[in-house]
Amino acid sequence: MTAYLYARRLATAAAFCLFACAAPALADDHDAHHDHEHAHAFESGAIKVVHPWARATGADYGFVFMDIDNHGGADRLVSAATEAAKTVSIVGMTLTSEGAVSHIEIGEIDIPAEHEFKLDPAGVALKLDGLKGPLAKGGDLDLTLTFEKAGEVEIEVEIEAADAKEHSHAGHNH
Repeated sequence: MTAYLYARRLATAAAFCLFACAAPALADDHDAHHDHEHAHAFESGAIKVVHPWARATGADYGFVFMDIDNHGGADRLVSAATEAAKTVSIVGMTLTSEGAVSHIEIGEIDIPAEHEFKLDPAGVALKLDGLKGPLAKGGDLDLTLTFEKAGEVEIEVEIEAADAKEHSHAGHNH
């Protein structure tokens, strides 16, 4: 093999090794930056809260939705609180015969062992009453969930469009 071909193969191998070693570090740095700016998963014990979101609103109330993944024994969502509203209640959402959305306070909710529980516009939600300001699309609010066993989980709720049906996944991939 000529010296030229040997040098070329050595340079190619070195470049490959450099890329292979640097890529995970660059990916970790990107993920750390991404999670800092737009965190979408929050954990405490066996409970993981994924994609908390709310619809934009100028009213004095709003609703928060999310997925709660329980990777352990049965737990219970006891309450929630935020500085952005006077009260937070757990409600069941229903559709009336006229097509309007109605809701009723249901209190604590059980999160079965090794299951996922969804808070969504067609089921259960957190109602924020007495909002201290509008929920503007692109904004966020801090919310504390209290579980019977997992304790408190501090989450950041992303504000989606007023007509959103689900979390948009804008700005991140899975």
